[in-house]
Amino acid sequence: MNPRLSTRPRTRLLLLLIALLPLLTIASIRSWAVKRETRPEIQLQELRDIDPEALSFFSRHSARLNARPLGLNPMGDSFKPAFPGPAKRKGLIYSAAGFADLKKPTGMDFLPGAFRPSKEFRNGGGLDVLLVQIGETALKSRGIDSIEEELRALGVSVVNSVPERGLVLMGEVQALKSARAASFVEASTPYPPGFKVDPAIGTTPLISKLRASSRELELIAGIWPGFSRDKVLSEVRAIVGSEMASPYGETDGTIRLRATPEKIAAVAGVAGIRTIQEDLEFLLASAEVHTTAQVGEVEHTAGATPYWSMGVDGGGLGLGSAVPPQIVAVTDNGVSTDTVSFAQSNTALTDTQISALITGGTHRKIASYQLVGSHPGGSVIGESCDGLLSGSATHGNVVGGIIAGSASPLGAFATISPLPGYVHPNINMDGIARGARLVVQDAGSEVDCVSSEIVEHGGNVNPGSLTDRMVAARDAGARLHVMPFAVPNFTAILGGNQGTYTVESSQVDTFLANNLDYMVFSPVGNAGMSLQNGRDLIPDLFD
Repeated sequence: MNPRLSTRPRTRLLLLLIALLPLLTIASIRSWAVKRETRPEIQLQELRDIDPEALSFFSRHSARLNARPLGLNPMGDSFKPAFPGPAKRKGLIYSAAGFADLKKPTGMDFLPGAFRPSKEFRNGGGLDVLLVQIGETALKSRGIDSIEEELRALGVSVVNSVPERGLVLMGEVQALKSARAASFVEASTPYPPGFKVDPAIGTTPLISKLRASSRELELIAGIWPGFSRDKVLSEVRAIVGSEMASPYGETDGTIRLRATPEKIAAVAGVAGIRTIQEDLEFLLASAEVHTTAQVGEVEHTAGATPYWSMGVDGGGLGLGSAVPPQIVAVTDNGVSTDTVSFAQSNTALTDTQISALITGGTHRKIASYQLVGSHPGGSVIGESCDGLLSGSATHGNVVGGIIAGSASPLGAFATISPLPGYVHPNINMDGIARGARLVVQDAGSEVDCVSSEIVEHGGNVNPGSLTDRMVAARDAGARLHVMPFAVPNFTAILGGNQGTYTVESSQVDTFLANNLDYMVFSPVGNAGMSLQNGRDLIPDLFD
């Protein structure tokens, strides 16, 4: 065989590889350039940080959401809020149903017919509500204070303001007609029923199987300031039935009602109705520890508690002193009054004895124990979820203990052995503000204590009117209020009410605006981590 002939194919192959080398190099460089930057300490979790047994436990006990059937949205299954791009919103009036142009006859045609505003006020006079848009030039030249002063002189009240340059006016029909004709009003309309209705009614998944499948919707309706709740309630009952509507809270103007989707347009047409939304389901959430809160972690600090070391523990100068302990309200499913965190002493006491100490103002940890909703007959300190000898693992007892638990004065400490041959004794189990006292609002009924009942009742705490809860807590001496519950949240798939200004949100905002020395704290939810693989759904950039 001729050796020169045998080398030709190899030479050609070598030349081909040399020619392809730049292309392979370019592809490799491009692949490296577009490769997503990884931050293991932020985006990924080590396997040792994922406890399969814990994931399995929380997966079994987490609430499952139930999809809603078609036909429950009173505005129609195909309705979508009219939200144009930001560049096209100038001069438009905002509402949860979309942006409206009051200056055009067709400016609210995106609303279903039954939810569009009438051209004139309703017959018969009385109080009504008018939406006006102030002219841009008039607003710049006169200022809002001058405009509101003239409106008051005409006999109407400004009960709300909305973007862009919108005011909601309430008053007698004749006074509203005068306001409508004012020189500074650019456009106006009787308040549209469609602006009152939450567009998500009948579409949000629910925990309760019964509610999710029912055509009878459980609703909460807010009332405009200045209207009599009794009169509005009477008008609503004439639409839905006398047994289907009732007052929601004792200290605010809200109504609870049950109605089919077909009746909601008529309810929204009642002048005094401000908002209509579904009655929300609340799930308990949130947890923390005293050392982590003070210094960030336990292992490398030997459980350091610098705030306690400086005497900052919420206790003031002691009960009965000139500087009494801070009082914190907790709306949850109760606390165990016989646990070391909240017991008066190491001596066992009866319900009656504990209640007498609380009522007399001498209990070392509990300033007031308030029962919310349905509880067994004769209950005085929440004998349902956290009754005496019932254990101490309920959400309310854990959260209350994290905030103000005080076990060390009774000589109670913990011992752990996290590693073989390593024992860590005398661990302090006190709460972050261990000297503080609590206003306990027990909003967990007996059936809600059983986790399996969540699927039928929807949520495991029923606080009722949040205004009522804050008023009762304030009157008992609290100025800090923890509400460790929330609507299931984060994504449309997981449920929630993102972007909706709910009745409960309005209640909290209104109360805080009128009580500047009061503050409410609430968790962001329970859906930050996937229960399937332990990965973060909502990344914690500081972990």
